[in-house]
Amino acid sequence: MRQSSLGYGVAAVIHENIYEIPIPDRETLERIWPAIVKVRTPGSPLTLSRFDPAKKGGLFSNSQPAVRIYAPANGVSHKKGHELRAGPPWPKEIVGKNGELPMYVVAEEDKAGQLHWVPRSPKQARDAKKLLGFFYRVRTDVELVVDGKIIDLNRIALPDGVTIIDHRFSHK
Repeated sequence: MRQSSLGYGVAAVIHENIYEIPIPDRETLERIWPAIVKVRTPGSPLTLSRFDPAKKGGLFSNSQPAVRIYAPANGVSHKKGHELRAGPPWPKEIVGKNGELPMYVVAEEDKAGQLHWVPRSPKQARDAKKLLGFFYRVRTDVELVVDGKIIDLNRIALPDGVTIIDHRFSHK
């Protein structure tokens, strides 16, 4: 499986790592599923996408059943001689009471010139007059490219209390 897995480093406006693990058969998914569930950040959603065998392979084509993991990438935000490293442990100000984390943070400067992580959505970049550095991914999310046979939601235990984002039937 390691040979067929892919990793993408994204470093445009958003800074994150995305790993795609093709799932060749149901047994493989059932074997690795407990480990996949453990990498999710508490409170993060589980996204379901539709398998589409008509699409050609390529980046996020959904042409094969797969697990995608969206994970933080290390980085550093700089401003006027100050720097702030992206990565755990994250400051307690951005951690929820049950350990949940925001999807992304940006570095913002306070009145004293110190940098601090502040939760932000990439959608907010459109409204911002000036962006200071990247949107750094903080939490780890999981996406399943569901085909109903190899990745069969009736055969795996979904985490208790997880929010499901279902894109299998959207027409985008």
